[in-house]
Amino acid sequence: MAKQTISTGAAANDGTGDTLRSAGIKINANFDDLYGGVLFSSGESKTSASTASVSVPLTTCDPSSATFNLTLPDGSVAGTVKLILHIGSSNNVNVVPTSSNIRGVTTQIQLQTNESVMLVWYGTKWSIIGGHAYGIS
Repeated sequence: MAKQTISTGAAANDGTGDTLRSAGIKINANFDDLYGGVLFSSGESKTSASTASVSVPLTTCDPSSATFNLTLPDGSVAGTVKLILHIGSSNNVNVVPTSSNIRGVTTQIQLQTNESVMLVWYGTKWSIIGGHAYGIS
């Protein structure tokens, strides 16, 4: 969603700006967008698939039965951030690039229990900007 700007009118108290209610709706929408895309208030959980795709900013993984691969597709907007957390089980999670789209990674990023990786899309590739991963190959 694009930023929603509150209209303040042509002059103070001239009645041409947004109403208090419509301004509040815009404020809430802007915060929903911010917290949904940048601060990771929403996410998805992966528990049993052998392979899956990372589709939202925050992905928590607890592979219940075996190690599995998370495919990281290309980003669409420069500056998009992804955070992948491995919680719970002792099975590994492998973050797998598509067509070498993670800078410095050709095969996978392997996450063991309680490890994470944070990536940012720079327009052509993902770059690792934080986290702790067991192995990068």
